[in-house]
Amino acid sequence: MSGSKVLLQWTSSVDEVGPVRYDVLVDGVPTPNAWSTVTPGTFPPPPVQGAWVRQLEPGTSYAFAVRAIDGNGNVSASSNTVTATTQPSGDTVAPTTPTLLSVSGGGTGTCPEELWSRWTVSTDDVDGIFVEYEFRINGVINEVLPGGTQTVAYTEVLGPNTVTIVAVDRAGNASAPSNAITETTNWAGGVRRPALTR
Repeated sequence: MSGSKVLLQWTSSVDEVGPVRYDVLVDGVPTPNAWSTVTPGTFPPPPVQGAWVRQLEPGTSYAFAVRAIDGNGNVSASSNTVTATTQPSGDTVAPTTPTLLSVSGGGTGTCPEELWSRWTVSTDDVDGIFVEYEFRINGVINEVLPGGTQTVAYTEVLGPNTVTIVAVDRAGNASAPSNAITETTNWAGGVRRPALTR
């Protein structure tokens, strides 16, 4: 835990049809700022899931819970609730907004597909250029990079994938999202194949 991040862990849900995804609830509301600790494409899923909840306010108490959602949109009951208080911080200025330069598919046509991306450096009034970059696909954090201006990320979404980058400093102050670029994956004509755990 820090002034802006909390790590949650929970036991995996089981569904009779297929894989599930998870909503992380912050004070009862699903957050878009949860970064899963499980790499996209991991199969079978691990018995324990986890996520870093990001962009929290420093010195603030929060209530956290999780719920599972299957491929048909059926939603489980919420888990038990846990509370945590982030550490205080005096930094209130967000980093500059990065510019997304390019996104291109670079995979082999199987799930998960690769997305090769580049963006410009952001700067922060306290941390200089040492900020984290949230690589978001369709609004959801796919990976967090401690600096750098490029990555090869993985997506399990068949079809259009809209990428944006958000710069975040150590206090949790987040820039506005970058411009968006959409890249379409096809997984060898739409045939989904099991992926090996990396």
